[in-house]
Amino acid sequence: MPSYELRLTEDEALVVLGVIHREVELRSGRNLAAALVGPGELAALHFLGERLAGANHEDLPSASFEARFRAARARLTPTLDETYLVLDLKGQDDGSADADASLHVSERSMSVDLDPDLAVALYEWFLREVDERTGANLLDALVTMGEYWALNDIANSLEAATPYAFDRPFRDQVLEGRLKLSQRHATPQGLRMAGVESSSMGASD
Repeated sequence: MPSYELRLTEDEALVVLGVIHREVELRSGRNLAAALVGPGELAALHFLGERLAGANHEDLPSASFEARFRAARARLTPTLDETYLVLDLKGQDDGSADADASLHVSERSMSVDLDPDLAVALYEWFLREVDERTGANLLDALVTMGEYWALNDIANSLEAATPYAFDRPFRDQVLEGRLKLSQRHATPQGLRMAGVESSSMGASD
């Protein structure tokens, strides 16, 4: 079975892992409901978190991870002079201030291998919710713009990996991948997903 390589920096990995841990594992996806079409997408984010934790040898939760996550998030958060995009973010964490961005600085890059089902499901979700919709459905989940830009960097890395076959309809590959992922991960009870498919999936945006 082929695999697809997701390339990212350590800062990007820390921030995306922190967001997934907070919003998927601790909060069961409730702040992501507007961005989720079905359980396969929540499962995809869960499995991405597992891959990132394994690649970074993280044991969550831990005070060490929290400090490095916050420092990385601060480094990835642009000033108003450095960005063209400002979102009205409403996400919340535990209220502590971000760590000093000069702490735990690392230029290390890393890669994570994704199986085809996971890669194509993540690719479609990041393309739709981060790239095409510019985080509009993620406002309740994201705390800082550093979190948004980390997700955006993941979207670009997935796009570069081209994680789909050209000889099959894209929609079929995504639906099949979502279904298989949902069968491997239980959906939290009571979670009402309100996401809307994109034009790439045959829906009108």
